[in-house]
Amino acid sequence: MLVLPRPPRRAWVRAFWIVVSVMVGGLVAVLAALLTLPAPLARFGPGPVGAGAALVVLLAGLLMPRLAVLGYRAWSKATRRYARFAGEALIAVWYPVLFGAVGLGGSALLRRRPEPGQTLWRAHSTLDADTYRSLDERPAVDTGGWLGRYARWAVRSRHLWALALVPLLALLAALETEEPEEAPAGIYTLF
Repeated sequence: MLVLPRPPRRAWVRAFWIVVSVMVGGLVAVLAALLTLPAPLARFGPGPVGAGAALVVLLAGLLMPRLAVLGYRAWSKATRRYARFAGEALIAVWYPVLFGAVGLGGSALLRRRPEPGQTLWRAHSTLDADTYRSLDERPAVDTGGWLGRYARWAVRSRHLWALALVPLLALLAALETEEPEEAPAGIYTLF
């Protein structure tokens, strides 16, 4: 998940601020290596200058926690907007490309209504014994996990276009902005 959890907890804000200070220190060290430093800083070199910048930012956040909280909230708001925009842009591009290619290339899916009095039902063969988890007390053979099973289904059923959905769904999951709901405290499962 790209976005930061809300509301900010103290440990999350501290972890965020530590990462920010390390990133600022790294950026300052890179800039110090690329640019000519003023005379008092030139004798230290880029590494110590970057470490000093990281320490200053870290101390600023630890001594002024409101600054760290403001940074956390600003970053959270910016990433939520970015994730929303990127998700909409991804769907706007991927959807016509993927389903346009399926329409041009053909699919084994039937996309028509049946004639009156007819049905689209087709008889299928039975599934392999290894499909079921505990048939005859034999362990199921699971090579490749769910992704392997999905790929084998796509090949076997001539739905190769469905493999293009996997990266789309992975990217959309990474851009998800909704937080999972936590279970209410004090509720226990009884058996």
